[in-house]
Amino acid sequence: MFRSSASNLQDEIHIDRSTFNHVHGDWNHYQIAGDVYTDDGERGLLALSKAASLDALHDASARFPPPKCHPETRTEVRSILMSWIKDPSPIAYIIWMYGPAGAGKSSIAQTIAEWCRKFNNHLAGTFFFLRGQAGREAGSRLFCTLAYQLALYVPGLREHVNRAMRIDPALPNKDLDTQFRTLIIEPFQRLSSPPKDLPFVIIDGLDECQGFETQKHILKLIGEALEKYKLPLRFLIASRPEPHIREIFDTSHLNQKTRRIILDGSFHPDRDIRLFLEDGFSVIAKRHQELMANIELPWPSPSVIDFLVQKSSGQFIYAATVLKFVDAELHIPTVQLEMVLQPPPVRSTLFSSLDQLYTQVLKVCPYPEILTRIFALMLVLHCPQPIAVYEDILDLPPGHVSCILRGVHSLVRFPGDMDDTQERISLNQREKYDHTCGLRLHHASFRDFLLDRSRSDQFFVDSTLAHAQVIQSASDLFLGCIDSSWSKERRGRVPSLGTWGYFKHHFAIHFYQCPESERRNVMDGLQRFHDEFKFSVKYGTPEDLNNLAFESLHALLTALVKTEFYATPQEPHSSWPNLPLATHPDYTMDVPIDHLNFQRRTHLPASSNTFQASSPGRSR
Repeated sequence: MFRSSASNLQDEIHIDRSTFNHVHGDWNHYQIAGDVYTDDGERGLLALSKAASLDALHDASARFPPPKCHPETRTEVRSILMSWIKDPSPIAYIIWMYGPAGAGKSSIAQTIAEWCRKFNNHLAGTFFFLRGQAGREAGSRLFCTLAYQLALYVPGLREHVNRAMRIDPALPNKDLDTQFRTLIIEPFQRLSSPPKDLPFVIIDGLDECQGFETQKHILKLIGEALEKYKLPLRFLIASRPEPHIREIFDTSHLNQKTRRIILDGSFHPDRDIRLFLEDGFSVIAKRHQELMANIELPWPSPSVIDFLVQKSSGQFIYAATVLKFVDAELHIPTVQLEMVLQPPPVRSTLFSSLDQLYTQVLKVCPYPEILTRIFALMLVLHCPQPIAVYEDILDLPPGHVSCILRGVHSLVRFPGDMDDTQERISLNQREKYDHTCGLRLHHASFRDFLLDRSRSDQFFVDSTLAHAQVIQSASDLFLGCIDSSWSKERRGRVPSLGTWGYFKHHFAIHFYQCPESERRNVMDGLQRFHDEFKFSVKYGTPEDLNNLAFESLHALLTALVKTEFYATPQEPHSSWPNLPLATHPDYTMDVPIDHLNFQRRTHLPASSNTFQASSPGRSR
């Protein structure tokens, strides 16, 4: 049955017409047919490779050319990550790297992956999510893809992953819990000894995984595996700072095992972007030497570089988009750059990749119309305002603005109290009203996107209409609250102090930015209210006046005074509808915002049925 021979220093064993009843270890069954053969011994691993999303790997041809860091940028972040990778006993088994859209998270993850793979430095698997790509947005493919890579990298794991798939070939179709437990946790548990060097995997773009609940569940499973099963594996997870992801990382079992790296101003992105742009333009100039022969150096000028850095707002994708456009084939770089520097609207193809990114984020929101109105206010309000001011102006119930903005935290910044204090000092702003901890946009380029109808489509913001929204809302709140103080029907909601303060000091700015028709509508409304208002104490009490009437009257009169003395060449105040004003000293003097003092001094006598404003110097 057995015959062997030695030939060319190779031993051959031939087994013919035999049956084996017991096979220990791997059974490799080769069927020879010309140049083709199959190895049934690893058919489990073969099946897993077919279920894995191989286009999501860092070296997948489908991702060529992948985004990467310039060799001299993001050095501090990369140094932190490499120290963590090389640490044999890290305190944190997870690093969450997060930042706004276009901040360069994927470029950093890609650069780290390539460096580690080149030097065989602990990288055991990667998965780069991408919304809109069937194989790369499905969370159901994540653990299969990681398991396949882990089987190839971690010594001894291949056999156990292969066995799991041979026992149950349907594992790729099972739920995430089953996949993670059977393909990753249990194979690691079956190893005779843990890996000598603690491996790590990269999960990039978790926020682009389809379904918020799936994103959260993936994080919960990872946290549980580290906590309950002591899984000898580290995770570098990159995403935008979406609230539902942050909430999971804030849970105790994940929070204790996670180090956070936020790609904000502390890593000096402007400095890196400047270097990136200067080097990029230098390469373009050398590539097009004939076309650039008569161009004055340096090109572009330092002022142009400054402008582009400012426009980037810490956003590498903006700078990369500009360089790609300027370096376009069959085009003249200097002409292309001039197009970039032109004021909006710009060519629809110039920022197509940037527009695609913004549109992708915005379309997640189920309330696009209200979202656009919120963005409109962000663009026209004189200074950042807290959420309560937005809800008052848009007449939305408390909590609605926060809910609507949950999916766009990568575009909207929510500064904390420390930011507020520092910016208030630097801008010399009023402590009571001009909040700097209010909502603002992350990127200057996003503002350009919203204001250009050809780029933003359904999310286009008409700033003129946004100014009109502010003054109309102010008028409605002024008159509604005044009327409510003497009405049987009481207001269920009172505007915030911040809203009154904003209207007092900035109503005039919005007034002059509106079409004449809108201005006349507001002033005509004030006139009608003046003519029809009937004072009565029947339904009001001194305490009610103290809490509502004073604030609304004080805000209205202050706003009118400032508007009266804020004439502009485009629309002089002499052209307004005539609003008769009588004299009442209690409203022309600088009244402190002291309700008890106000209540003691006046209850707005019935004989005083008109509003009076005399000068901005005497109005608060």
